[in-house]
Amino acid sequence: MCSLDFFPAAWQVEFQVQSTVDGNTLYPDIGPPQEKKLTLMMKNGLFPYVDLTSKIGAQMIHLPFTNKDPTITIILPNKNIKLSQVESNLTPALLNSPTTTNQNIFLWIPKWKFEFES
Repeated sequence: MCSLDFFPAAWQVEFQVQSTVDGNTLYPDIGPPQEKKLTLMMKNGLFPYVDLTSKIGAQMIHLPFTNKDPTITIILPNKNIKLSQVESNLTPALLNSPTTTNQNIFLWIPKWKFEFES
């Protein structure tokens, strides 16, 4: 969930345009996988990472901005785990987990942009 009015920030490690590719499979919480037109951004690097498999069946990564605060936190449910299961077990303590370790990760995420009206 994201709530913001204006957020002028750049990624600490930029996504490269040449590493942006088309992808096409979406795994919704309900029903079979769906073919959807997605554009994926990719980058490789060291990111704060937490394996929450034993607690909520998911993995978590923090993507820092240039000033390192704030970050965007992405939570990926493990295979065969529904997002609704992860959401129901997620707690503030897990989100603020101090047990992150820097891991070398190949990260693929859907491209998005924030829009707002003032």
